[in-house]
Amino acid sequence: VAAAMAAVQACNPALILAGTSFQMRDFGAALATDLNAGLVVDATDLQVEDGAIRATRPSHGGNVINTYRFAAGKPVVALVRKQSFPEATAQPDRRAPVTELAVANLNPRTEVHAVAPKAGAVNLTDAAIIVTGGRGLGNKDNYYRLIPPLAEALGGAYGASRAIVDDGWVPYEHQVGQTGKTVSPKLYIAAGVSGAIQHLAGMRTSRTIVAINKDPDAPIFRIATLGVVGDVNEILPLLTEEIKARLNR
Repeated sequence: VAAAMAAVQACNPALILAGTSFQMRDFGAALATDLNAGLVVDATDLQVEDGAIRATRPSHGGNVINTYRFAAGKPVVALVRKQSFPEATAQPDRRAPVTELAVANLNPRTEVHAVAPKAGAVNLTDAAIIVTGGRGLGNKDNYYRLIPPLAEALGGAYGASRAIVDDGWVPYEHQVGQTGKTVSPKLYIAAGVSGAIQHLAGMRTSRTIVAINKDPDAPIFRIATLGVVGDVNEILPLLTEEIKARLNR
């Protein structure tokens, strides 16, 4: 925060932009407090109107869309939900200047000597493709027989609904939802997931949602881009085989 303050004081920006993560939530709130600046967390859209920043942020499980407008003249700290914006076009001829700044009063209370990744950790929030399984798979064996192979064929990660995490089928690290990971991949496949409110809250901003469920009235179909009514235990092996054939995997 002290280093960021030095940069803000040197450059006087209108917008300080970062991604939403647990670490950045702490950082953004501390920086905004020190700057007496505006703060928006988990934004899904940002606009500039007459020099003022306007931000959009969903809440209440995505059922409410909030719009914030910050007056011009003070900086705004905006933390944006991952995968909310399309990928930018590469501009190889452009270069950003790098300026060294002196940071005063930087007295960290903690020194980090090493960082080791957690064994078996799952980075669902960064995945562009996620395949999630639910109770409709029937049992734990079916989950591991069908979900990871499809995710691997697509080059993605695999997730789980809260119901099967609570039942002990899958570790918590794979849980998608309000009490698990909030994700916004390019492609989200929900297999045997009914679509409880807490689950929808964690994935409804996905760009393309494919739902596979034998219950045509399952809530997941209300937000799905493409819905397939059928038994996931029959459909997923065929889908995985077809994808592998098309991608030569």
